[in-house]
Amino acid sequence: MLQQIKNARGPWLSEQDGLDYVTGEGNEDLTGVKLVMLWGEMYLRQLFVIAEMYEKKKFGRVKRRYLAEFDEAERAVISKWYLRIYAWYLVTGIPVKGVRMTPKTYGTLLKAANFFATV
Repeated sequence: MLQQIKNARGPWLSEQDGLDYVTGEGNEDLTGVKLVMLWGEMYLRQLFVIAEMYEKKKFGRVKRRYLAEFDEAERAVISKWYLRIYAWYLVTGIPVKGVRMTPKTYGTLLKAANFFATV
């Protein structure tokens, strides 16, 4: 997995290099640093359950659990990425070069995938 750190020494870093850059010695000033990771097929396949189950969030017990489990910001992220995930799953496939997103966004989508898989 590759990471892009804005305002870092190079355009792309390996996972360990990225963590070393953010947590390493001599990098006390991290103002303006944003971690963006390039996610590959192995990580994105886990999100396909969102495409399968997303419509069920509108009805009954699933709707109540969905509203209780996710706050407004998380629901906005899920609905923003839903059409992309749907297109990857049923139309185009996962992009060969991977998909760029922050670890927080991926964490939210993975939380949603786990939610929909257990409903």
